[in-house]
Amino acid sequence: MTKKHFLCDIVDAEKCKGCTNCVKNCPTEAIRVRKGTAVTIEERCINCGNCIRTCPYHAKIAITDPLDLRRLREFKYTIALCSPVLYSQFHRVMPPGKILNAVKALGFDDVFQESIGADAYTIAARNLLKSRRLKKPVISSACPAVVKLIQVRFPSLIDNIAPLLSPMEIAAKLAREQVSKNKGIPEDQIGIFMITPCTAKVTSIKRPVGIDKSPIDGAIAMIHLYGNILNALHTVPENSSLAKASGTAIGWARSGGETIAVNAPNYLVADGLNNVISIFEEAEMGHFKDVDYIECLVCQGGCVGGPLTVENPFLARIMTRNLIKKLPDSLPQHTIEKIENRYREGYFHHSKTIEAQTVLPLNQDITKAIQMVSRAEEILRTLPGLDCCSCGSPSCRALAEDIAQGYASVTDCIFKLLENIQDSAQDMLNLLKKEKRIRNTGKGSKK
Repeated sequence: MTKKHFLCDIVDAEKCKGCTNCVKNCPTEAIRVRKGTAVTIEERCINCGNCIRTCPYHAKIAITDPLDLRRLREFKYTIALCSPVLYSQFHRVMPPGKILNAVKALGFDDVFQESIGADAYTIAARNLLKSRRLKKPVISSACPAVVKLIQVRFPSLIDNIAPLLSPMEIAAKLAREQVSKNKGIPEDQIGIFMITPCTAKVTSIKRPVGIDKSPIDGAIAMIHLYGNILNALHTVPENSSLAKASGTAIGWARSGGETIAVNAPNYLVADGLNNVISIFEEAEMGHFKDVDYIECLVCQGGCVGGPLTVENPFLARIMTRNLIKKLPDSLPQHTIEKIENRYREGYFHHSKTIEAQTVLPLNQDITKAIQMVSRAEEILRTLPGLDCCSCGSPSCRALAEDIAQGYASVTDCIFKLLENIQDSAQDMLNLLKKEKRIRNTGKGSKK
């Protein structure tokens, strides 16, 4: 197994067949197949997990914290931060308090709901929209893959991103503060681990956007802990005191749940990578100036469709819908007032400006970069323009750039290779004919 990229580009060389499925389905052209194995250009990768989802050979693997939970020993007190997607993974509706208690039984000192962060984000977003200070349409910052997609591919939309921490980050801040205050434990001795359905959230913990350091210490794939949680559910009782989030916040697990909660006057919802890209292309052209709020999620169906989940996303949506019917749809008024006070203090806001993620030029030396661009354009004119991906690059233009940088050769294109073979075969045939003429001429001279 070879490691290139710290998250998604972990490729099992024995499983990878060089089929280019991941190349074709990468939204930022971050993947190449070289020497029969997929590799990732880290600067282009948004860690959406699409390569993991679309690999038919399961050769792409997301790396999260170890399943044996040994990192818990690094901290005096540990908290499991649970995604609302977790409640939809068990084939039947169960009280959140029972599922949370099962997670706690795995070795955590406490559990906290990511949905508490969604409740806070909801109130903060409502206040943002009321202020009318943001550029329309306001794009939700809840999905880290969407934010990274904008940074890499749609930088003109950065100013449209809501300047709010994600629900995951808000929940972690609140959990750390609450435990430190109630237990008298220094905040740096509290370890918070996200039980995540999503690869992008793992990346946002390691490389946060809008803040210097993530309030979360690690992430564990939901699919990895699923069996342990399932076993614990047979023995643990329900603990209703662990479940404090509203049903509306738990509804964030599926697409549309956020906009239902935020209740923007004129909103738009898009889920699935291709749909999100289509919406952003339209937004760049100024087609949504009358839209107040856009909720975008790169996973089909929302977070329930994340690449690290277990349950079928369509069934998970049904489970989520049935669960939230049994829960209070709003928070107590005194809790809302506390959140609004925190919002006015800037508690939920980014501390840093989000910047475009510049894809590295062909060369750091501007003169050489210009020369390489010119060379790539020359090469591109000789290529067939079919974008078939057979070369291992996502398009003919990408292959031309790779060749200019020395990462590929012209004969990686099967059409150019066939041309070379045909030319070589013709040269060989001409050589044989010439040799035959010389031989015949020699025979005639002897006579």
